[in-house]
Amino acid sequence: MIFHDERRHKKDWLYHGFIVIPQEIFPEVMERLNDFRTSTSYHKKIHFSEMTEEKYSRRILLAKAWINFLKNEFFNFGYFYFFGVDLKNIRYDLFGDTSCERSRKDYRIYNRFFDISLYSMLRYFFNDYDVVNVVNIFSHASNRPEEDPFPRYSIKKLNLRQARNIRISPRTVIQISDDNDKETKYKCEANLIQFADNIIGSVGQVLDCSSKKGCFMELGWLMFPLIEAIANKPYNKRSDYYKRYAINFFPKRLLAEDEMYSRLRSNMFYVKRELKIASEGQLKFPF
Repeated sequence: MIFHDERRHKKDWLYHGFIVIPQEIFPEVMERLNDFRTSTSYHKKIHFSEMTEEKYSRRILLAKAWINFLKNEFFNFGYFYFFGVDLKNIRYDLFGDTSCERSRKDYRIYNRFFDISLYSMLRYFFNDYDVVNVVNIFSHASNRPEEDPFPRYSIKKLNLRQARNIRISPRTVIQISDDNDKETKYKCEANLIQFADNIIGSVGQVLDCSSKKGCFMELGWLMFPLIEAIANKPYNKRSDYYKRYAINFFPKRLLAEDEMYSRLRSNMFYVKRELKIASEGQLKFPF
């Protein structure tokens, strides 16, 4: 089971993040996430960008508990993949002519790199498996134009790639609310979308330091050691995170037209980039 959410930083970066959980372990992961809700007495929606300055609020306590779960335990249950697209190195003219609206180009870029990040994740984590069957892909529902092919685009592209050991069962990406109070059909899965959002937002804060508010700085610094460890030694086989968590950025430079639509070379991907939160100087928080 795959859970996806995204984040943008200005017009510079587009981030796709994925939480992957084997279907048979999903109930156990849900139990752990709900345990944290019980211990923090917070059962409402949690959304990273909606955090407040209330340092010891129950919402902040839950966000911190989920980050610590990722750092210390989640690698025993599932996988986490974070993919950043440097939009400064993407030619928008390749995604529509001058008459094409910017918003339409944006969702074409979004779809293209959702496809690339999903495929890259599956190949990296599961290339050594005999068969991997993807039973469901869930994504946070957002306002999309009717002509946006997102729900079917990436699954169609993955099947066309014909990866030898990857089987995609669903026909579409299931778009659900990230609010478990409002989501009627997939309430448990909505909780995982919130978990993914909190993790992706915290990683984005480490990379971009997009907010100087105390609550965001606190969550960013809590996530910082994990991101620093992965960036410095991404292929450390002795790490608990090896082949469980991964970070990738793309591309290293401005892509030419033939490069954008041909097989992407591995040397265009990279792991290490500036962690901008570090340049702010470490603030003292009682973790």
